[in-house]
Amino acid sequence: MNAEERERLQRVVEYADQVANWQIEQDGWIREGDSDINAGAFAQIELMGSGAWLGNINLYAPDRMQIMWQPGEHEDLTTFCAAFVIPAFDQELHDMIKARHEAEYTGTKADYARVNAITERVAAIGGYMLLWS
Repeated sequence: MNAEERERLQRVVEYADQVANWQIEQDGWIREGDSDINAGAFAQIELMGSGAWLGNINLYAPDRMQIMWQPGEHEDLTTFCAAFVIPAFDQELHDMIKARHEAEYTGTKADYARVNAITERVAAIGGYMLLWS
């Protein structure tokens, strides 16, 4: 990816953030099906480059049981396809998500602590949580 393309994608991400913040200020939530916000998430994935890994935190349905994967070169990504993007596979993050899924649910307090630790790990390794609409 050349510098011009990287700059263009970064502008898409920044604009998506502005749109999301504006909607939250105006409405108190993010509107459903916003193409600018979704474009920002797709741009974030593309900016991560060819070594990027996608992942899910909530493993609740047959099509959402894969914890982390590298998108195929010709894979058509869809909105809500992943919760985060990271620059490389991370075993610690994988294990944290697996442990959360396998843990007995005892309420939101314990689950919040697990989810918070997961999102902090994503950020610590240079990844991003993806915002979809």
